[in-house]
Amino acid sequence: MYVLLYVDDLIAVHEDDEAIRQFGSLIGDHFEVKDLGEISYYLGIQIEHDTSGNFLLNQSTKIAAILDKFNMNDAKGVSIPMESAYMKAEGEYDLLPDNELYRQAVGALLYVATTTRPDITAAIGILCRRVSNPRQRDWNSVKRLMRYLKQTISFKLKLSAGSLHCIPVSADNNLELVGYVDADWGGDVSDRKSTSGYLYMLGRSPISWSSKKQVSVAISSTETEYMSASYASQEAVWLHQLLNDLGVAVPQPTLIYEDNQGCIKLTATQKINARTKHIDIRHHHLRDLVNQDVINSVYCQTSNMIADALTKPLPRPKFEELRSAMGLVL
Repeated sequence: MYVLLYVDDLIAVHEDDEAIRQFGSLIGDHFEVKDLGEISYYLGIQIEHDTSGNFLLNQSTKIAAILDKFNMNDAKGVSIPMESAYMKAEGEYDLLPDNELYRQAVGALLYVATTTRPDITAAIGILCRRVSNPRQRDWNSVKRLMRYLKQTISFKLKLSAGSLHCIPVSADNNLELVGYVDADWGGDVSDRKSTSGYLYMLGRSPISWSSKKQVSVAISSTETEYMSASYASQEAVWLHQLLNDLGVAVPQPTLIYEDNQGCIKLTATQKINARTKHIDIRHHHLRDLVNQDVINSVYCQTSNMIADALTKPLPRPKFEELRSAMGLVL
């Protein structure tokens, strides 16, 4: 039996319904509990089952509450969460006199992005960088993100067990863990730091994703991709531990798709040369994980790189293609 507990909200999972009832009875001997039956709602997440047994997660109620709170119910919807030109503007002009409303909006949207909507992760990650001194254009971008969520409020994150997008697997090994990692080299025009993005799929289900600004300036695309892969590999190690605890076998090494050949070669070599000696030592643990067969970097064409949508704003056609690959469905 697996039990998930968050403050006073509890989920129990077992293949035998009677075992769950017995567990509830034992808990009821010590605490006042209420059995809500089959799970349909948890921590602001609506949970559905389709006819094939897949789980469909969405936060339409949460999104509707956000739109109502910030008076965006009557706003016109848009097709992409952030304009690609946003990252090209710089300067500290037109600062908002008060950042309280901006902070509240970003905080609310951040929960949606980290829980069920990987398609807005890059946009909200970029907007988070401006919480201390937001400009009017930043606030306009927050409202645009809300308009995008209004238009796509019915989208659901599909969790299912099945074959992977790129790798054929046997029917008895359909829960293979695979990662996609990418970086936007020097995308922040204010300090030329890059953005790392990764997404992990268990079978065809997205289970972990992230968009994060790098802490140092990379002097080449290979270096920034290398640092992104290092960042993503830490999540791979944790996911291995979690899946092992849950009794899910993790065949090693875990494949991590990368669209930079130089980065892949850098992970395979033991040499420290003039072009790599300045890279922070904490990133070189990536090589150890490759040597230990924990992970294996594999080339993936940029056109098929799902994590590209987690590093920067994209034009509509490409964004919609990658959104679907992330597991978001209507």
